[in-house]
Formats: sequence, C-alpha cells, structure tokens
Amino acid sequence: MTQSKCTALLIGMFLLLGVVISPLVQAHKVAKEEEEKVLLRMGWQALNAEQIQSQFVGKTFTVNQKKTANQIPIYLKEGGTRWLQWKDKTYSTPWKIENDQLCMDSLRGGTDCFAVLEATDSSGAPMQFLCSKTSGKANYKLDYCYWHIHEILEGNPKNLK
Repeated sequence: MTQSKCTALLIGMFLLLGVVISPLVQAHKVAKEEEEKVLLRMGWQALNAEQIQSQFVGKTFTVNQKKTANQIPIYLKEGGTRWLQWKDKTYSTPWKIENDQLCMDSLRGGTDCFAVLEATDSSGAPMQFLCSKTSGKANYKLDYCYWHIHEILEGNPKNLK
C-alpha cells in the first residue's frame, strides 16, 4: 500500500470516528447540563425554602463531590454563617436561602446557589443532591447536580469553627 493510500485511509478513519464519536460526546454534555431536569422527571422533588431551612440549618451535613469523591462536612449556623472543612482546613463563609435555593459564598469567590433535590431509595432512605442554579467563580454547569448529600447530623458534632 502506498503512502498516499495509507494517509487517505487514516484520514477516512478519523472522519468516521468524528462522525460516530462526536454525537455521543454532545449527548453526554447535554445529559450533564440537564441532569436536574432528568431527576425531576424521574420523580425527584425540589425542596422549598421552608424544607431547606428545617433540614439543613443548625445541622452538619457531608457532601460528596461526584467526580472526585471528596467528602466535605458543612455546618450551617443559624444567622447565615457556614463552616466547612476542606483539605484539613476550616473555612467560614456566608450562606442564605433565596428563591428556594441554598446559596453559599464560594471559596473561589462569588456566590453559588443550589436547588436541593430529594427522592427516596428502594429502602425508603432519603437521597439528596445539590444542583447548581447560579455559579460564582467556580464555573459550575447550571442544572448539573455536582454534590450528593451523604449524611445530615443534628448540631455541630464535627466541631466546625
């Protein structure tokens, strides 16, 4: 086989891969960006401001970042102070509930707001995700559910401060 035929064959293979792979990549991107909508269609419920207040304020909850499996304990103190532990350091930032969303100042700057989605698993245990609605400098994709809420504990048992 001549070099020009090999080159033509390689170019053809790359074009074919682009035609097959590109739509799959695009579909994956759309699925990620619309994850909140998919969960809502599956029966998950968005919590309102009162539910967010009663389930999270004055409590410590641990979130897992889905793509890295980082576990981050967060304590929402009454009055608008959030304490969180990240990489063996404890930070304090403001938080608020606005438009049925939990909004927290980001360590990177700006404010990130999240809808809280909830469902129950087959055993009846609650499952919750924080789904980005607005993004500060963290550049979260909107409507993507980055954070899984792992546990919710009364008070501040991890002594975050």
